[in-house]
Amino acid sequence: GVLRNNPPHGGFSEFDDSQSLGLWLQKAGYTTALIGKYLNGYKQSSSYIPPGWNQWMAFTEIGYDKFILNMDGKTKEFQESDGVYSTDLLFENGINFIKENEKKPFFLYLAPYSCHSPATPKNEDKKKFADFLNRPLSYNEKNLNDKPSFYRSVPLLEGKDQEKLDEFAKDQLRTLQSLDRNMKILFDELKRLNLLEKTVIIYIGDNGYQWGEHRLTAKGLPYEESIKVPFLIYVPGINPRTDKDNLVLNIDIAPTILELANVSKPQNWEFDGESIVNSLKNPEISLRDDFFIEILTKDKHKKDNEKPRRS
Repeated sequence: GVLRNNPPHGGFSEFDDSQSLGLWLQKAGYTTALIGKYLNGYKQSSSYIPPGWNQWMAFTEIGYDKFILNMDGKTKEFQESDGVYSTDLLFENGINFIKENEKKPFFLYLAPYSCHSPATPKNEDKKKFADFLNRPLSYNEKNLNDKPSFYRSVPLLEGKDQEKLDEFAKDQLRTLQSLDRNMKILFDELKRLNLLEKTVIIYIGDNGYQWGEHRLTAKGLPYEESIKVPFLIYVPGINPRTDKDNLVLNIDIAPTILELANVSKPQNWEFDGESIVNSLKNPEISLRDDFFIEILTKDKHKKDNEKPRRS
């Protein structure tokens, strides 16, 4: 029932959580945890824990150094003065979950906030990437006559807008430094526990983002920069490689995990995506030749019509 971020047709209030990946794996004998981001609209006042999760630690107010978490039904607030960085805290709890469940099958859904706006880096990372500058050929495109009419009115980026966008891009990279460090800690811990050769790890981004390409600074737009996300998967026994030909989508993740975990597909349930396991084993197997992508926008005749946007 979730087709977008917010109602109608989207967000926490629209989600039928009587079926979910966590629930299917839990019923198959896995201990499950969700740590980090959940659906938009999961409110601060809610102590609700969806079915399918043995451990629950979800943002109710999201942030880097100021945020609120629902921790197994109890709300805990963190202020900047506490000196807690959310990425570090989420990974610390995720790794503790692995330690506590190392002797049994576990499923960890770990979703930090990096590198989402406002992209607030840790103090130790604030001066990194000072010389980074994003200027591809499509940056601040001079002529938009070949673009859809909806985008032709977007003005050129100038002066302070460019400076602000350049700094935001740097901050996004800076917030990813804590994510990278914690990923190494996670891998090292799996090695120490002798679990790395028994564990599948999927690393995927939330969405792409435009740093001025075609004059735009946003996500959810019909361009490669917005659509493409990182997708890496580590499967014990599968030789490492880079696959630039297959089109893998986020709707492929659930069926892939179920197949790797040897869990049968729920009865009377049809997936929009498909498992990529055969393609992982055999690079010659193609998943799909194309896919359709769209975004639900407001009625163009309404007063609150969404205009082409910078951010």
